[in-house]
Amino acid sequence: MRYLSFLILLWFTATAIGQTTSNVDFRQEGDNVLVSYKLSAQADIALLISIDGGIWQPLESVTGDVGKAIKPGLRKIVWDVFEDYPDGIHADVEFIVAPNLSTPSIGQIPENLNASSPIISNYKAYWAKKSDYSSRYAGDVRRGTFASATDRWSFTLNVYCYDFLKKESSVVYTKSYSGTSMRKKPFGEYRSYFRDEPQPACNLSINDNGQICIDKSPITR
Repeated sequence: MRYLSFLILLWFTATAIGQTTSNVDFRQEGDNVLVSYKLSAQADIALLISIDGGIWQPLESVTGDVGKAIKPGLRKIVWDVFEDYPDGIHADVEFIVAPNLSTPSIGQIPENLNASSPIISNYKAYWAKKSDYSSRYAGDVRRGTFASATDRWSFTLNVYCYDFLKKESSVVYTKSYSGTSMRKKPFGEYRSYFRDEPQPACNLSINDNGQICIDKSPITR
């Protein structure tokens, strides 16, 4: 028997309109993980995994009470770990048994979170907010006939995540920014004499690998 070298951190219950999964439990049996759960009403069932807090991914190598039109009651799923992960999983994992899984929409984010321009990836929504912004006069710079006042600015950027499956929100990334900018931009022969640090745009995007990025730099796995 091959060794399953991962730590199962949490099992989550999930709800959809009229359907609930509860009493979720697991045990290892050979190369398989056996999942048991209780379903309140007939529903389509999916088993999903998140590795080290990453994206939710539906598992493919599953049999038993999973898929279309599963009847209510006590149910079981068998997951063949090495069919999906031939090298095993050397990480922490989370699972969820989800009824009637569907593509989430921005309208499903709770209004009290005040999500600003969120982007959605794999059952999670992400958005960025600036806080503790300040800007103050930092003196003049001069070079020959060129002169400009400067401002010292700083702010903290927080990236928030709302998990549609767990129905939880959290801060997944925090970074402080600061710099000095000139009110009048240098020109001509003076352009190389003065250091100007424009404030970063802090735009969120998703790259080809499905990673969330700030100004094209990945912040998630």
